[in-house]
Amino acid sequence: ASADHAMMFAESACKFITSFIGDTSGWCIITTPRRRHADGFHFATEVCRNISSSTGIPFYDDALQCVNHDRLHPDFRLLRPIPERRVIVYDDIITTGSTMIATNAQLGDREMVINLIGISNR
Repeated sequence: ASADHAMMFAESACKFITSFIGDTSGWCIITTPRRRHADGFHFATEVCRNISSSTGIPFYDDALQCVNHDRLHPDFRLLRPIPERRVIVYDDIITTGSTMIATNAQLGDREMVINLIGISNR
């Protein structure tokens, strides 16, 4: 994963987001919790920063935390208030879907949640 790949994903995601939701006001974007790459370059974070910069959608870095190490039944906690009622959740890979399920459980009171996955196997 590189900054160039992150920019490529962000450009594609911006096109999708603006065509799919139209008016981006009232939306924010977050990533699923960092579980393996806590330090250094984090692909999903870089994608979200680029999306935020291009669209004006607020990005909340490290909004969620994983409080256990169970990959099939993760336990997530919201670390900060997110005032927006509509949330885009970006993850850079999907395997079992348990990360998205746990993330969506923390956002269950939202008006709308869109899960956006970007995968590159280059």
